[in-house]
Amino acid sequence: MKRRLIITVTSLLSLAASDKINYLDMALKAQESKNQAEAYRYFVKAGEQGNAIAQYQIGLLHDSPWGDHEKAVKWYTKAANQGHTKAQFSLAYFYHRGRGGEVDYSLAFKWYTIGAEHGEAYCQYNLANFYKNGVGVKQDDNLAFKWYTRAAEQGHKQAQEKASKLKEKFSTRIEQI
Repeated sequence: MKRRLIITVTSLLSLAASDKINYLDMALKAQESKNQAEAYRYFVKAGEQGNAIAQYQIGLLHDSPWGDHEKAVKWYTKAANQGHTKAQFSLAYFYHRGRGGEVDYSLAFKWYTIGAEHGEAYCQYNLANFYKNGVGVKQDDNLAFKWYTRAAEQGHKQAQEKASKLKEKFSTRIEQI
């Protein structure tokens, strides 16, 4: 009897641990079936359990001109705090453009930096733009070049162009000396 109880409790614990995966899988299947309401419910369940992918997806669902920007920021923040780089970019972009509120360059800079350090090319590119143009930070062509180059190495076309222009600018400066 005691052994059966232990096996049952162990089975229930392993079933509970697998619920996170099941909710995300169920959400993705519902999304594939074009059942957005059901997908949303399952994403929320997975997101509440701490699943960063689900949290990001919920943020995306609220991220539209007619969406609930407050909820988008809430869910993007949860995912971003877990290292989800696309959520870090989305959150930075929200603050950068003032979507659903005021522009906040310091928070945009913070999240672009975190995402850039985690290798997100769009964060690297936008962080480079902040340094290049002195937006929310002291203008610094060297740091702009560093971040344009990192984004360019990942195939970001605009970053490749801007890194090339800065390299030419640096070459011209050296020749003048």
